[in-house]
Amino acid sequence: MQNISVYYTIVSLLSLLLGGCAVKTTPPIDHYTLQMPPAPVSSPTGNFRTMTLKIKRPESIRQIRSTRIHYAFSPLERESYAYSRWSDTPNALIAAYLRTLLLQSPLFNAVVSDSSSARSDLTLESQIEAFYQRFESGTKAYAILQMHFILIDTETKKVIAKRGFTEKVPSPTPDAGGAAKAFSEAVKLMGKELEGWLSERATKGR
Repeated sequence: MQNISVYYTIVSLLSLLLGGCAVKTTPPIDHYTLQMPPAPVSSPTGNFRTMTLKIKRPESIRQIRSTRIHYAFSPLERESYAYSRWSDTPNALIAAYLRTLLLQSPLFNAVVSDSSSARSDLTLESQIEAFYQRFESGTKAYAILQMHFILIDTETKKVIAKRGFTEKVPSPTPDAGGAAKAFSEAVKLMGKELEGWLSERATKGR
């Protein structure tokens, strides 16, 4: 009986030791966001200077509308980083960036979010058509951002103008951190083009 007791004790100890060796520590999740525009606030100018612009949150397919950071090695595939996430969906991050950018621009009297109860004269709707990191030639990666914008007269619901933008920015490193930096630059470039387009529309009026 004593031998049997010793046997089971040894088996139990070995099980505990082996089980402890099998335990793996799960890496923490890294969160990334877009860098906000640092431009100073200017006085409104142009035909939109007395108007309020409402920016709606961009629409997209469900895959984009998540916090996963997606990448691809071919046009038809999408993967995501296991331990990296956006701090919010790209839809929300881009909407916040555009509100900050256009609020600081000299184009409008005020810029409000989609959830605001304030009356608006113009509405900016958009669609995110591509938002992922594309790998080309092994470790060379790029942030791919493609969006389409529609400027609408809020009262009449008439489409004033529409425009698409595509940005391709190299990632400084072929990883999630490099993707976040490249997307910050891509959104910055797109924001400048969008502001320039809206400025052209402001000179023409509605």
